[in-house]
Amino acid sequence: RIKQPSPKIINSSLVIMASRPRRCIGIVRETYNAWERRSPLTPNHVRGLVKSGVRVLVEPSFHRVFTDNEYAAVGAEITHDLAEASVIFGVKQIPEERLMKDKTYLFFSHTIK
Repeated sequence: RIKQPSPKIINSSLVIMASRPRRCIGIVRETYNAWERRSPLTPNHVRGLVKSGVRVLVEPSFHRVFTDNEYAAVGAEITHDLAEASVIFGVKQIPEERLMKDKTYLFFSHTIK
């Protein structure tokens, strides 16, 4: 009989099994508009995700309202490669040629009805 690892309790409500692969998300650098400074997640959001066991990859950006150093200080990895992220967050759509196969993309939308 194989002994299963004990669950690790975080914030008394989240259980992460040591044997599970680590979840990984990415924050894309905004390129749709040169003036775009918004970010889909703040460093405080990232801190919470990292503390709960989520790996967060952030594409570097000189324009984003939060600096790369602010994200790195809360545990994010600053990288040009988001290939390991299963979910990628952004504010605006990214160019079609930058879309990676087998990824989930979450972007904000302003839809006119």
